[in-house]
Amino acid sequence: MAESNDAFNPLLVNLVPHHAQRRQFKPVEGAFITLMLPGEMIRAKVCRVVSEDSVVAQIDSPPMGRGHAYHKGDVLPCRRVVDDFLKTEQWEVVSEHELNLAEAAWRFERDEKERMRIVEEQKAIAAPAEEPMAVPPSLVQEPDVAKPPVRRRATTKR
Repeated sequence: MAESNDAFNPLLVNLVPHHAQRRQFKPVEGAFITLMLPGEMIRAKVCRVVSEDSVVAQIDSPPMGRGHAYHKGDVLPCRRVVDDFLKTEQWEVVSEHELNLAEAAWRFERDEKERMRIVEEQKAIAAPAEEPMAVPPSLVQEPDVAKPPVRRRATTKR
């Protein structure tokens, strides 16, 4: 019987297909990534690493698709995502619309915190003055219960 050498070959141990690997690639400045654009994949050079899952990259190869407005040399923010259908890891461009919405949400949150801080300060200042004051007894008008109502005579017109 011949022994199998597969167990001793380090290249054949723990093989994981490239597309099944998750977060093993650590982006560094100057490295190349494959960007997913609408309808095509292109090569891009990493200009700046923001985090392990987001980079700023420059398109290196000329795009051929007509379904987008990206050109060679464009500098774009990119994010690592997992494709829902193929379950593969990909780098996608973060759209301007998404960035604008995120910025608007951030501004709204900042402004609301500032507004609520001002309202709380105004409540703290106005709180002592808003306490109900007791009405002096001399100003309290009680209805006269002891006096009978005044009856008026009916008048006739002549």
